[in-house]
Amino acid sequence: MAKGIETLTAPASILASTSILASASILASISISASASAKSVFPVYQFISPGFPLRSNFFLFPYHFFLFPFSFYLLSFIFYLYEMSNPVIILANGRFPATDLPLAYLDRAERIICCDGAVAGLIDYGLEPWAIAGDLDSVPAELKKKYADRLYQSDDQETNDLTKAVSFCLVKGITDVTILGATGLREDHTVGNISLLADYAESLSVKMVTDYGIIIPVKSGSAVSSWPGQQISVFAIDKGTRINSKGLKYPLVDLVLENWWMGTLNECTAYSFSLTFKEGRLLVFLKF
Repeated sequence: MAKGIETLTAPASILASTSILASASILASISISASASAKSVFPVYQFISPGFPLRSNFFLFPYHFFLFPFSFYLLSFIFYLYEMSNPVIILANGRFPATDLPLAYLDRAERIICCDGAVAGLIDYGLEPWAIAGDLDSVPAELKKKYADRLYQSDDQETNDLTKAVSFCLVKGITDVTILGATGLREDHTVGNISLLADYAESLSVKMVTDYGIIIPVKSGSAVSSWPGQQISVFAIDKGTRINSKGLKYPLVDLVLENWWMGTLNECTAYSFSLTFKEGRLLVFLKF
């Protein structure tokens, strides 16, 4: 690990942090007034629990301590520690992460698989790759030589480097990944990478974390944890998908999403929302 951050296993983290959590919760409830501005005092921890599209949020509003039992915070914190302890990261060759949450995933990573030239940015950041996957046409010669023992080259021109990295994960038996750096530069790469999440979800648990939010594939009827006022957007990968929603400010009632814009710029009205649909595949963007 780099930058002085050590990886914590879930059991050790839980034992070491329970008393800290209790103290932090009490201090938060005492010292923070129940106002909208309180949200900015504590960091927003957002993650997707492994294996299903359910997000948990810890200390979104410090004054929630008054509304929920201590077990709510303890459970959320345990899930947070588990998620952040040893994530497997695929670092795509888009814009390098620049905000706290994606960088936290990167710093905590047990294994980082770089998509081709993304390895240069990772080295500049101070970390090293576990593997480098892609056609390797943009990996500097000196890095190819240095990391010759961890190159996974595929010349398949029918797939992009991100898909090659996902394929590498499946070969290695990795079934839960977080994708970083997949957006922010060329728009055609961004759109392509986002749409591929729906394909990847058929083989493994996957999410994409950007500098602005999290993008997840969802299953019909899945409860997605949120908070009132959180901005969300729904994208139908397959044209003609008919959707119904619960817990959104602008309800989707038998709405057929014929274009990507049609499900954007909505808001959650509760602490979770759900989407039901019979056919097609959906992606959801949740803004931090």
